Amino acid sequence: MTTKTEERGGCAYRAAVWRSLPVVVLVALLAAGGGWLHRYVERSLAEGLAGNLSSVLRAEVATIELWLESQRSVVRSTAAEPAVRVLAAKLAGVGEGNSASDRSAAHRQLESYLGPVCRSHGYIGYVVTGVGGDGLGAWPGEAVVVAGLVDRCPAVAVSLEGRTTVSTPFVAGVRLPDANGSMRPLRPTMLASAPIHGPDGRVIAALSFRIDPESDFSRVLRAARTGATGDTYAFDTEGTMLSESRFEADLRTVGLMPNDPGAHAMLNVQVRDPGGNLLDGHRPAMARAFQPLTRMAKLATAGGEGVDVEGYRDYRGVDVIGAWTWLADYGIGIATEIERSEAYRPLYLVRRSIVGASFLLVVTCVLAWAVRQRVRSLRGKGRASADDKDETQSKRLREQNVVLADKSEHLMIRCDELQAACSAAETANRVKSEFLANMSHEIRTPMTAILGYADWLLDDDAPDIERAECARTIKSNGEHLLGLINDILDLSKIESERMAVERIVCDPGRVIAEVAELMDANVREKGLTLACGYEGAVPKTIQSDPTRLRQVLINLVGNAVKFTASGRIEITAGLSRRAGEQGKTLYLRVTDCGEGMTGEQVARLFTPYTQAESSTPRRHGGTGLGLSISRRLARLLGGDITVTSTPGVGSTFTATVATGPLDGVAMMHTPPSKEELAREKEKRATEPALDGRILLAEDGPDNRKLISRLLRRAGAEVSTAENGRVAYRRAIRAMRADEPFDLILMDMQMPELDGYGATQKLRENGYTGPVIAITAHAMVGDREKCLQAGCDDFLTKPIDRIKLQTLAADYLQGGRTSLPEEESMGTEASLNDPTRSASAPPLYSEYASDPDMMELVEMFVDELADRIASIEQAVGQADMSSLAQISHQLKGAAGGYGFTPITESAAGVERLAKAEGDADSVQSAVSDLLSLCRRATSAPEQGAGV
Repeated sequence: MTTKTEERGGCAYRAAVWRSLPVVVLVALLAAGGGWLHRYVERSLAEGLAGNLSSVLRAEVATIELWLESQRSVVRSTAAEPAVRVLAAKLAGVGEGNSASDRSAAHRQLESYLGPVCRSHGYIGYVVTGVGGDGLGAWPGEAVVVAGLVDRCPAVAVSLEGRTTVSTPFVAGVRLPDANGSMRPLRPTMLASAPIHGPDGRVIAALSFRIDPESDFSRVLRAARTGATGDTYAFDTEGTMLSESRFEADLRTVGLMPNDPGAHAMLNVQVRDPGGNLLDGHRPAMARAFQPLTRMAKLATAGGEGVDVEGYRDYRGVDVIGAWTWLADYGIGIATEIERSEAYRPLYLVRRSIVGASFLLVVTCVLAWAVRQRVRSLRGKGRASADDKDETQSKRLREQNVVLADKSEHLMIRCDELQAACSAAETANRVKSEFLANMSHEIRTPMTAILGYADWLLDDDAPDIERAECARTIKSNGEHLLGLINDILDLSKIESERMAVERIVCDPGRVIAEVAELMDANVREKGLTLACGYEGAVPKTIQSDPTRLRQVLINLVGNAVKFTASGRIEITAGLSRRAGEQGKTLYLRVTDCGEGMTGEQVARLFTPYTQAESSTPRRHGGTGLGLSISRRLARLLGGDITVTSTPGVGSTFTATVATGPLDGVAMMHTPPSKEELAREKEKRATEPALDGRILLAEDGPDNRKLISRLLRRAGAEVSTAENGRVAYRRAIRAMRADEPFDLILMDMQMPELDGYGATQKLRENGYTGPVIAITAHAMVGDREKCLQAGCDDFLTKPIDRIKLQTLAADYLQGGRTSLPEEESMGTEASLNDPTRSASAPPLYSEYASDPDMMELVEMFVDELADRIASIEQAVGQADMSSLAQISHQLKGAAGGYGFTPITESAAGVERLAKAEGDADSVQSAVSDLLSLCRRATSAPEQGAGV
C-alpha cells in the first residue's frame, strides 16, 4: 500500500509536469518561429543578392559592349581615311611606286599620320598587315615585317576577310611600352582591327591598333567591383583570365602567379577549381592545368548565363556567389562575384539575434519555474513566513515576467523591422533593375543609329542627298542623347542641392508659344490638336527662370502627347493668389484625353526612375526622370506640380510658379500668335557679321574644326591652338608683333596648361582683350571660377551657333589690345621672334608638285607649330632628354614629307642634346632648326611661313 506521503509526492510530480508544459510549448514555438524567420530572411536576402548581381552584370556588359564598339568605330573610320588607304596601297605594292625607297617613305608618312591618332585615343601602337599575313608596317620600335601575327591573333585574319573586330588579350610577340614607358617583352595586348580597301574596293591590308588591356580593358571591369571582396573579371573558352584580379597579392602568395611585381593575373591565372580554399592552406592533389574549370566558368564557356547565390568555389577555392554571361560575338565570358561570407553577413547577424533571444527566453523561463518550485517548497514550512516569502518571490517573478514581455516585444519589433528592410531592398532592387534596363535601351537605341549612319556617311559611293539625311539623323539622335544626359545631370544637381535658378524678367506667354511650336511636329505626327489659351488676365512679364519654366512645360506637354492616342491637348495659363500670402502664382495647366491613371499610379508618378506602369518604357520610351525633375524645378521656382486623372478619360497636370512683384506689369488675355513668334525668331536667328582676329584654344580636333568653321563663315579670321600653353605663346607673340588678337575663345579643360592657367598668365603679362571661356562644365560655381581666372564671359558645350556668333560680335566691337612696352619674354621670346626668319625665302617640300602627297604635306606643316612649341618648352626648362626625343621624331618625319634641310638640322640638335653640349651651341642649333621650321610651307602658291 502506498502511503499518503508517496501519494502527495506523486501528485506534486504530476502537477510540476503540467506546470512546466507551457514553458516547453513556448520554447518550441519560439524555436519554430525563429527557424521560419531565419528561412524567410535568407530567402529574401538571396533573391535581393541575385537581383543585385544580375543588375551589376547587365550594366557592366552594356559598358563593355559600348567600349568594344567604340574601339571598332575608331579603327573602322581611321582605316577608311583616304591618306591611310593611299599609304597602305604603297606599302602593299598596289599601283605605282613599289620601290624600296617608296615603301620606306610611305612607312614614315604612315607613322606621322597614325602616331597622333594613337596618342589621342591612348593606343600603344599600330600594325598594318598584308593580305598574305605579313606585316607591312608597325609602330613603335618594331621591324616593318611582323611575322606570325595572324597566327597569334585571329582578329587580324577576320579583318583581312573584310570585317572589323576587337581581339581578346594575348601575349605580344614584340617588346611594348609599359605604364612607365619602358619597353618590355611578353606584354599583354589587344588589337582593334579593320580592313583597308584598295581603289577597286578589294581588301589590300588590315589596320590594327594596339590596346593596353592592363589599363583600358581592366579599368572598365574594375568599375563594377562591389563591397570589400567583390570582383568582376573576363575569361576565355580555356578559362584563362583576360583581366586583372582584385586578389593578385593572394595569388602570388599561394603560387598561382609569378612573384614579380610587374606581373598581373591577366593571361597568367586559370579560372579553375582547386578543390579547397588555398588561402587556408589547402594543397590540390593535381597540377593546375588538370584541375576542372570552376562551376561558373564551365557553365559560361558552354555559352550560357546565370546567377548562383547558393555558393561555389572560385579560382582561389574561396566560397563565392556570382552572376555570369558569355559574349559570343567576342568569345569572352564576364563574371561578377563576391565572397559568400560578406554577401550573407546580414543573415548571420539575424541568426545570432534569434539564438541570443531564444537563449535568454529559455533561461528566463527556467528561472521562473525554479523560483516557483522554491516558493511552493517553502510554503509548507510555515503559513505565516511562507506568505511573506511568497509575496516577495511573486513580486520578483512579476518583474521578471515584465522583463521577459519587454524582450519578446523587442524581438517582434526587430522581426518587423527586418521584414520591412527586406521589402524595401526588394523594391529598390526592382526599381534599379528597371531603370538600368530602360537607360540601356534609351542610350543604345540612338547610339545604334549614330554609329550606323556614320558608317553610311563614310561610304564613298553614297549620294549627297543620302549624306545630308545621314547628317540630320546623327544630329537628331545626338540631341536625344544630350537631353538624356541633361536629365540625369539635372536630377544629380537637384539632389546634391547644387541646382540654381534665376529670377529674371521673362514673358510666360512667349514660353507657352515656344513650347507649342516646338511640340507641333510631334502633335501633328500623331494626328492630335494642341490649343493654348488664358483664363482671365495673365501678366506680360514675371520674375522667374525662363529656361527652367520652359523645361517644366516641355516635360508636361511631351507626356501628354506620349500618352494620348487621339483628340485634343490644351495648355491653359492663369493667375491665382497664393494661400496665406500676399503674392500670386502663375499656373500652367496641361490637359489631355489620353489613357488616364489610377490613384496608385498617380501616387508613384513623381518618384525618380519610375513610371506609371512597368510596361510604359517599352510602349512609350523614357527613363522616368522627367516628372520628378519637373516637380523639383517647380518647387525651386516657388510653386509645385499637382495632377488629377481618371482612367480612360485623361489627365490634368497643373504647374505653379511664383510671379514675383507685379506692380506696373501689363496684363494680357491671349498668348503671342505663331506669326509674332516667327517674326521674332527670324530676327534673332540672323547670323551677325564678324570682323576681327580670333584665337581659338581647344584640344579636341573635331570641336576645333567645327567652331573655326562657324566663326570663319561669319567673316572672322581664326587661328587655333590645341592646348593652353600654345595659346598663351601665340597670343603673346601676336601682341609683340603689334597685331594682337581681338578675341580669345579659351577651352578650360586642356592638357599641358588648362584654360584657367593660360588666362591667368595672359592677364599677368598685360593682355587686356576679351577672353570667353568655353567649357562642358555647367555646374553651380563653374561660371564664377572662369570669371575669377580672368575670363570676361562664359559659353557651355555643346556650342550653339547663334549664341557663339552673337557673343563674339558683341566683344569684337571693343577694339584690339596691345602689349605694354616693358613686357619681356626673355629666352622664350627670342626663340619665338618671327623676324628671325622673315627675310629668308620659303622652304618648300620636295613633294610640292605631287597631288597625291599634298594633303599629307599640309598636315605635317600644320603640326610644325606644335613641334616648335615643344622644342621651345624643352629649351626653356633645360630638358635635354625631351629635346633629344623631339628632335629625333622631327628628324624622321621631316624627311618623309620632303623637308631634307629640317631633317639634317634636327639630327644636329639631337646629337648636341644627347651629348649635353654647351648652352651656346645648343641655342644656336635650335635657333637654326626653328628658323627652318617657320619657313616650311607645303606648296609655292600658299606663301611662306607657318
